[in-house]
Amino acid sequence: MRDISRPTLMKLIHSGDIPAHTVGSHTSLEANDVLAYRERMREQQRAAFGGTARI
Repeated sequence: MRDISRPTLMKLIHSGDIPAHTVGSHTSLEANDVLAYRERMREQQRAAFGGTARI
């Protein structure tokens, strides 16, 4: 996932927003989970922007 800091990514993982599993001290992500999170965020942004465009 680009354009996001590691601490922010770890917060998203710990909060459960992005599923991950840990192997030793390493955290692994599935590409589909990251893409699904990105799409959810884009949908929320579109919905928020759509609401402000009506003003």
